[in-house]
Amino acid sequence: MRQDQLVVQLFDLCDRLFKKVNLDLCLTPYKIVPLSRNDGLMEFLDGAVTVTECMNKYNTKKSIQNFLRDENPGHPHEKYGIDPVVLDTFIRSSAGYCVMTYILAIGDRHLENLMVKPTGHLLHIDFGFIFGQNPPDKKLFGTPMRLTTEMVEAMGGQGSEDYTKFISHCCQAYRILRKNATLLCNMLELMGEAGIQDLSLAQNPLNVIQKVRERLCMDKVDENEAEKWLLSKLNESAGGGKMLDRLHNISIFMQGGL
Repeated sequence: MRQDQLVVQLFDLCDRLFKKVNLDLCLTPYKIVPLSRNDGLMEFLDGAVTVTECMNKYNTKKSIQNFLRDENPGHPHEKYGIDPVVLDTFIRSSAGYCVMTYILAIGDRHLENLMVKPTGHLLHIDFGFIFGQNPPDKKLFGTPMRLTTEMVEAMGGQGSEDYTKFISHCCQAYRILRKNATLLCNMLELMGEAGIQDLSLAQNPLNVIQKVRERLCMDKVDENEAEKWLLSKLNESAGGGKMLDRLHNISIFMQGGL
C-alpha cells in the first residue's frame, strides 16, 4: 500500500506540473491511505472496468471503443458514435499514463491493471512492481509502455487523426517532465530510506534515480533528440504485450486449479 501510495503521489505531482502549463491530461490520482505495513484504505473507482472486462464483453479489437459508445449513447453522428469530450478524455489520459508509467518503469502491466471509466478516463492501478521490477515470468515479454491494440483502435488506429493527437500529448507531457526532472528525482531521493519495497536501500535508490534520469533522456540537451527517443518507445509499444497477457491468463488459470 505504501508503494502504491508513492506512485499515485508521483502521478498527482505530474498532474500538477501538467496543469501548471495548461495541459490537462485527465488523470485520476485516486486516494490511498496506508494504516500499517500490512493494511490500508484505497478509494473505490465507481463505474471503472478493467480492459479485460471490456475484451470479455465485446471480444473485438475495438472493445474499449464499444464500451465508451455504449456508456455514452445518443451521439450517432459523432466520430465513432462517441461523445467527443469522452473520446478526448480517453486520448489525453492514455497519453499521460503512457509517459508516466514509462518514466517510473512500472511493471506487471497486464490488462487487469488498466481500467477505463464511462467518462473516458483511462488509468492504471496496482503498483507492486516499479522502477524496472517485474514478476520473473514476465520480464522478457513487456514493452516500454502499455499501449494495447484496444487502446490504439479506440483512437482510430495508428495514423489516424486522433492517434496523432495522442502522440502530440505524449510529447508535451514528456517535455514538461524533462524540465522538472530535478524535482522528481529529489522526491525519490528523499524517499530513499522510507522502506518502500522497490526503492529500498537494497535496490540502491541512487541507481533507481539514475535510471529515471536515463528514461527522461537527461543526457540529451536537444529536445528533438529526446522526442525521437520517446517516439521510438511509443512505436515499440503500440499493440504489443500480448504474450504478457497470455502469461498472466495462464497464471490465473493455474491458481484457480490449485
